[in-house]
Amino acid sequence: MFITITGATGSFGSALAKHLLATTEHKLRLLGRSESKLLDLQHELSPHSSRTTYILADIRDEDKLHRAFRGADYIFHAAALKQVPLSYIHTSEFVKTNIIGTRNVCLAAMDCGVDRVLFISSDKACAPFNPYGVSKAMGEAIMTEANLHVPHTTKFASVRGGNVWGSRGSVVERWTNGNIIEMSDPNVTRFHLSMKYWLEFCWKTINHIHGGEVFIPKCKAWNLGTLASAFEEHFKKVILTGGARDGDKQHESLISLPELSRSVDIGWAYVIEPNKDIRDVWEYQCHEGKPVPYEIVSNRVYRMGIDELRTAIVNGG
Repeated sequence: MFITITGATGSFGSALAKHLLATTEHKLRLLGRSESKLLDLQHELSPHSSRTTYILADIRDEDKLHRAFRGADYIFHAAALKQVPLSYIHTSEFVKTNIIGTRNVCLAAMDCGVDRVLFISSDKACAPFNPYGVSKAMGEAIMTEANLHVPHTTKFASVRGGNVWGSRGSVVERWTNGNIIEMSDPNVTRFHLSMKYWLEFCWKTINHIHGGEVFIPKCKAWNLGTLASAFEEHFKKVILTGGARDGDKQHESLISLPELSRSVDIGWAYVIEPNKDIRDVWEYQCHEGKPVPYEIVSNRVYRMGIDELRTAIVNGG
């Protein structure tokens, strides 16, 4: 099997490549738009050179994607711009990459006869509050809509996750590498995902998609003030508290109230099914499971205490 990863030089994409190389026999085609990062990844994965191919490509370039996707069975679409503050200043760039780029991925995947495509979304796509979140919500919608195109056999779906511990640009990475802890509102809550769990979840998901759904992991959460206390204790750093950052919610959501009526608990995940108008257009097979009884919001799920966060710091999530 050939698996292609867009955004392969990012924290998730590179971790996924290492995970698949360690746990499967599949061959990988790794796409990135930074030549230096792609070269670094190639050097890091050199023991697996017989199973890896590296392609310098931008998802804005649909022609290059056709060449990159030819012969692929699965695609993990992780390429994205993701920094919330920059999404206000460079909104058009976020549109070009996160929305138009995602459309390009879908069209090229269809043309190349790819079996399955999984879009790596974010909790920011749920009831979006900033341009980045809007772009990811549109990405999810594009992935769902792609299943309507005929004739083709490609299945498209999304995963919507929370904060992945230590991922590039995350609060955990900033606090680990910085000299001080800059905290906005100590009452902020965020969903928690270890990278290991997130990688395993995404691999399981791509093997279970029907087409058009959004899969959601069952996450714990943490409180920003408690996390800061654990970091202060472990790293002996000073905490500076400021105001809330523009574009940030106090609490994040993974399933919103309007999505509840088409959400189902399948045991190992929650699934948001496509809406009825879309389901009526093609023969969509709903997942078997229980209704989700309430919104999934970070201040309403299990909250990690300081002892758990101390352990997460020591064990990398």
